[in-house]
Amino acid sequence: MKSRDITSFFDIDKDLLDLFKETPWETLLHLKTYFSKYDFSVHSPIPSNVAIKNKESVFIGKNVTIDPFVYIEGPCIILDGAHLSHASYVRPYSVIGGEARVGHASEVKHSIIMPGASLAHFNYVGDSIIGKGVNLGAGVKCANVRHDKGNVFITFEGKKIDTGLVKMGAIIGDGCKIGCNVVLNPGTALLKNVQCFVRSSHCKRINPADEC
Repeated sequence: MKSRDITSFFDIDKDLLDLFKETPWETLLHLKTYFSKYDFSVHSPIPSNVAIKNKESVFIGKNVTIDPFVYIEGPCIILDGAHLSHASYVRPYSVIGGEARVGHASEVKHSIIMPGASLAHFNYVGDSIIGKGVNLGAGVKCANVRHDKGNVFITFEGKKIDTGLVKMGAIIGDGCKIGCNVVLNPGTALLKNVQCFVRSSHCKRINPADEC
């Protein structure tokens, strides 16, 4: 795998290597193919007040904590030690990494949440990749559709690139900290260890040294 672009954002665990392509946007473009080859099964108890749709295409690993009134819709993958908080919603083609947390009233759709990331509460993550150890403050939104419904472009290595995706949210590198009520517009890309101030809005590639 050519990983030059991916490693600008993420340090990828061995068990997730097959999930990633050369760039984050290619990874999202081919995410459904990854699911088509997955061996689904459930290895943690499911409370009676949790709803699961398409259970035959849901993988839940060991020691996963699922709080009351969670809604899970397959196909999706929830890895060992993850925590789905009260009233969270995991939609199809989502990967929730080991020890990651989807907080209260947070929604994840067609996205990859890397190990140890935390979506605190009231977050929306659509068509995005959230890196290891990332913290999304309350109310952070990863918007994923342009108003004109056109393809999402991303600026990378000085070039404006057509991702080929009509729906694409944010690429958030490992260790980033996103303040409360931040809006990340379609095609936002944050390299590792960026901090975004509360109530800000972003729509470009940002380096850790940039004011954010």
